[in-house]
Amino acid sequence: MAAKAGLEIGRGNMAFGKIKTGLDNFSIKARLENNDLKDIFIKFSSDLANLTLKGALHNIFEKPGFDLDMNMACDLLKLKKALDLKQKLSGDVLIGIKAKGRPDDPALSFNLEYQGGNIEGIGIGSVFFNGSLEKRVFKILKLNIASSAGHIDISGNADLKPAFPGGFITNDFSKTGLLPMIL
Repeated sequence: MAAKAGLEIGRGNMAFGKIKTGLDNFSIKARLENNDLKDIFIKFSSDLANLTLKGALHNIFEKPGFDLDMNMACDLLKLKKALDLKQKLSGDVLIGIKAKGRPDDPALSFNLEYQGGNIEGIGIGSVFFNGSLEKRVFKILKLNIASSAGHIDISGNADLKPAFPGGFITNDFSKTGLLPMIL
């Protein structure tokens, strides 16, 4: 079985309940080949955020796996207004996530960079976070926060295997496939 699909939407407006935003661009492309969804490319650009997701899903009908790369940039002040949040927020956030493996025991790496602004009245110079999850061990490789209240540097590990000895998801997908997990 093989198929290729794509969708692209230009300028417009979007509404999800009370959330309303201008849409600059939305596109999605992918190719289905046997049990694999390949060449996944999703791009979303709006007033609130810019998001790009690339990668592949493997064995989606049997033992699902993934190899995905996601990057997002977001303006917290615009997000606060769109979500009608009461917290005091401002500044730009950049997020990057790489995910590989299977849902029960993925390998993940995360990066978060807050380029300064205000959170609940505290001036934040910057926040940098770099972490990973591999074989159910969560690592804070670096967490650095610089603010008007002080400076924090943190690193460390948390072994999650005792809490999740059989993996994060213990369902046997070889019998049910990925669809029941999504539904």
